[in-house]
Amino acid sequence: MLPTEVERLFDAFPSDLPSRLRCLAIMRCVVDLGLRRSEVVALEFSDIDWASPTFAALVQEFFGPYLLLQRSLSPRTVRVLFGAKMRS
Repeated sequence: MLPTEVERLFDAFPSDLPSRLRCLAIMRCVVDLGLRRSEVVALEFSDIDWASPTFAALVQEFFGPYLLLQRSLSPRTVRVLFGAKMRS
C-alpha cells in the first residue's frame, strides 16, 4: 500500500468509535508488522518487549514448522499498542 492509502485507511475509523484504539492497534500490526489476521488474533501483550521495543512470536507457515517471527516496532506502533494495553 502507498503511504497515502495507509493514512486513508487509518483515517476511516471515526474518532467517536468506541473501539477505535483497538482497531488502530490491529491495523498497525497488519501494516507495520506484516502479520496475518490469525497472527493478530493470537497476539498477546507478553509477545512485546516494551523496553526494546520488539515483537516476537511463533508463527506457523501453512501446516509447516513453527518459525520465530521477530520485528522491531516503530514509535507509532508502540504508542498505539501501548495505548490499547492501558485500556484493556
